[in-house]
Amino acid sequence: DNYYLVQCSFASTLIDNDGVDNLTSKDMQRYADALKVKYIYLFDRNGSVIVTNSPFDSFKISDDPTHYSNQFRRVLEGLEHIVLSPLKDEWQDEYIQYVAVNRRDENNRNDGMVLIGIDPALRDRLLSPLSVDTVLENLVIGLPDEALAVNKETMKIAATTGLGYKGSPIEDLG
Repeated sequence: DNYYLVQCSFASTLIDNDGVDNLTSKDMQRYADALKVKYIYLFDRNGSVIVTNSPFDSFKISDDPTHYSNQFRRVLEGLEHIVLSPLKDEWQDEYIQYVAVNRRDENNRNDGMVLIGIDPALRDRLLSPLSVDTVLENLVIGLPDEALAVNKETMKIAATTGLGYKGSPIEDLG
């Protein structure tokens, strides 16, 4: 989440540096490609899209508190940022995660927000080197010959450095 929050903040900086008035969907796609995100939206302070690389280029944040997009209204009202969990997007019929950051003008007043949409598969690729299996496979310094990780809830072996027994109860090791 922090990685994508930084990416969203950086997207906001890129937009500010290039100037909002001249941005096109091609510029937004270039930013998205560089930041390795799927979509970048720039919203005005009223919650309407100014420019995006998404096909939903006339989207408006809902005023209805039960609507998914309404969560971003808090960012438009002054919350610094919001990171939502990945879910199936009802408009685009795809699994996606959204992160938004508030934008401020030169007088430190609300000036809309930048929102990025991330394909959760990208997130999984970023996190895969941190999986228990990968960490144990690559740890060699300062460990005994073998190491293992146990799931505290199931008390089963979650991963080992090569002992086998993955998925077995810890009692199998004695």
